[in-house]
This record gives sequence, C-alpha cells and structure tokens, in this order.
Amino acid sequence: SSSPPLLYALCKRWAWPAITFRAESHPHEVSTEHRESNGDTMLHWVCFGNPPVEAVTVLVRICPQLASSSNNNGLYPLHVAASYR
Repeated sequence: SSSPPLLYALCKRWAWPAITFRAESHPHEVSTEHRESNGDTMLHWVCFGNPPVEAVTVLVRICPQLASSSNNNGLYPLHVAASYR
C-alpha cells in the first residue's frame, strides 16, 4: 500500500484552510482509498474535529463516496459528526 497523501495528513491535523486548498488543488488525493486500521476515512477524521462546512463540502463534492463509506464499526462520517456535538 502506498503512503497516504498530504491531504490525508492535513485532515488528521484538522488544518481547515489547508484542507480546502489542498483538496481543490489536488482533487486526486480526495478518496476513500486510505483508511485507518478501524476503517476511518479522511472524512471521518474531518468530522471528528467540528469542521467548518467548507471542509466537509469540498471533500464530498470531489468524492461523494466519502459520505457513504462506513468504518469497521458501521459508522458513517455523519454518525461521527453527530456524536461530537
């Protein structure tokens, strides 16, 4: 497996402006390919961090499959976002 793209690392750091910029400039990095051992995607990570709507919107616009990708516990990014409110 290849190493995760820079965008994935930015998502894990909750670097909001950088996430939006990187996703727009490198849309090929927005994918469901790289996951944590528990199945979390970059959108799961973003949703853990009380993100601005722009960060979520850009990821889902580029890769709609992120919104419908569950982790190993059956949780979707929406579940993660709702559980941290």
